[in-house]
Amino acid sequence: MITIPRLVIVLWLLATTACADPSSAERDGTQVQRIPLPAALKEVSGLAAVDQNRLLAVSDEVATVYTIDLERERVDVLFSLGQPVITADFEGITVAGNDVWLVTSQGKLYRAIDGLAASKHPPSYEVFNTRLKKRCEVEGLTFDSPQFLLVCKESFEKSERHSLMIHSWSPGIARAEVFLGRPLEELGSIRKLNPSGLSILDDTIHIVAARQTTLLEIDRAGNLLGARTLVGHPQPEGIAVMPDGSIVIADEGKKGSGFITRYAPVNDND
Repeated sequence: MITIPRLVIVLWLLATTACADPSSAERDGTQVQRIPLPAALKEVSGLAAVDQNRLLAVSDEVATVYTIDLERERVDVLFSLGQPVITADFEGITVAGNDVWLVTSQGKLYRAIDGLAASKHPPSYEVFNTRLKKRCEVEGLTFDSPQFLLVCKESFEKSERHSLMIHSWSPGIARAEVFLGRPLEELGSIRKLNPSGLSILDDTIHIVAARQTTLLEIDRAGNLLGARTLVGHPQPEGIAVMPDGSIVIADEGKKGSGFITRYAPVNDND
């Protein structure tokens, strides 16, 4: 009997674009679902898990939040901020309690109060300044209670330009602080990295990089746990790790529409 290495199997499964039946998928990292996004989300820039079957997404440029129902494969507008709707370079979204938070590339945070309960009326909102504008270009946001983590796509400080930089911020803090700074030379063979999204589950931080079409997994100290090329993902801009460990990646559309792809969690017992 010929034995195929597990890594080869996983890479082949990541490359395929066929959608398996989620109810029958093995818990081994296989692609189990791919959902096209509406035209308004062609430039999807952020993704966040609400629960096991729901996600939130935001597009670049407009503060409109969409809800994605994985079970029904349906996308709806949840709310928009402001009248008229706020426009900015939005690059990340996350959920903290019932509040929905958005971040711009300049590190400005928008808190949609009770955003998950929004229905016919836009939620009220607050704006916070992390003071990261002169330090880096922010490209991802995730809630890590009681703090928020923001990942930098490009760092402007000379000493940080060749490092993976993640900052932390909490309400009441005047300026975001360095949560993690890891030189790329300490991340295996990675020589260039421009993160485009991050998500955290337990003590594992998952990072996607659109330019490098790469998915990284690191621990809280910045130690590399895994890295792989995302074959079949033209521009991965957002990532959300679901409560069961499955991973959803959002791709911006290029010639076609944007889409999200869900992968079943890897079975640690294999």
